[in-house]
Amino acid sequence: MRIVGRKRKREDKRKQHISRVKYAACVTGLLLLIAAAFWMPQAVFAAQNYYQNSRLAMEAVGERKISGFDTGYEHDLKTRMEQFLQGIAAGRQYYAIASDYEMSEAEEKELLTSLPKNEGIWLAQNMTANLISLYVNDLVVEDCKRYAIFDEKFESGIAFSCLYLELSSDLYRSIRILMDLEDDTIYYVKVESAGIGTEMFGMSKGELQDYMDLYGSTTPFYAVANYYGQYYHADNLLVDTGDGMATTRVKMQDLPNYFHKIGEEDFDWTVPIFYGDEALSVDFMMHLMENEFAVEVGLHEIGALVPEFAEE
Repeated sequence: MRIVGRKRKREDKRKQHISRVKYAACVTGLLLLIAAAFWMPQAVFAAQNYYQNSRLAMEAVGERKISGFDTGYEHDLKTRMEQFLQGIAAGRQYYAIASDYEMSEAEEKELLTSLPKNEGIWLAQNMTANLISLYVNDLVVEDCKRYAIFDEKFESGIAFSCLYLELSSDLYRSIRILMDLEDDTIYYVKVESAGIGTEMFGMSKGELQDYMDLYGSTTPFYAVANYYGQYYHADNLLVDTGDGMATTRVKMQDLPNYFHKIGEEDFDWTVPIFYGDEALSVDFMMHLMENEFAVEVGLHEIGALVPEFAEE
């Protein structure tokens, strides 16, 4: 009898435990349903938002004009540069995604006609002793892509919407150009001659070496920073001291921190352009070989994001 009674008690306890578990499960499930009803719309919205932003980033490079996108695009060049620099200062990582693009025959003709007149190309030509020159009649479009540059969280929308072009001619093995799709600002240019020395461009190798040696003095550095500063709408290199005088943002003793070699070749230099207390770097590189040369000029922080310029 005692044994039967004990078994019955254990069975009653087991049933009570199961009942409590079922009750707890029901309560927990009910709470989860309530929570889901409250949070699910937000979760779904967040997921949709993330998906849409991801698609937007991928699709952004597929539009010639992206001003209609919800994320918007900053049309003012100075503000565009300042926001990019602020993002870098805040530690954001930026990325570039590409999409193929085929130009029509009419678009290609218009582009090849307008490029030599582009202010950025003209400036690059003058700063590199005419080694970057598009005044040739046999330019051929070898490749064309769209690039969208944005930070990893897509916090500021698209930082730069760009067109990447690769051209060739009898004089150049390749001419690589990264330009803004909105206002045609030139962000980076890189050229490689087609087995042709600098003499074809009006300057002997010795004369060009003398020209490059001038960059060892401060005057050309300030000139480059000033011209490209104006082009990219950076702040003036001169600062008003308030007493009717002006001083430069970079003092003589601080020059090594801003104007310095960035490689071991004949001419690998970087020059700052300022937005407030922060600066972006303009790269100037001239590599002279026996019967050919390679030249590149542009914003380092943007060019470094695009494989065609970042590659060795």
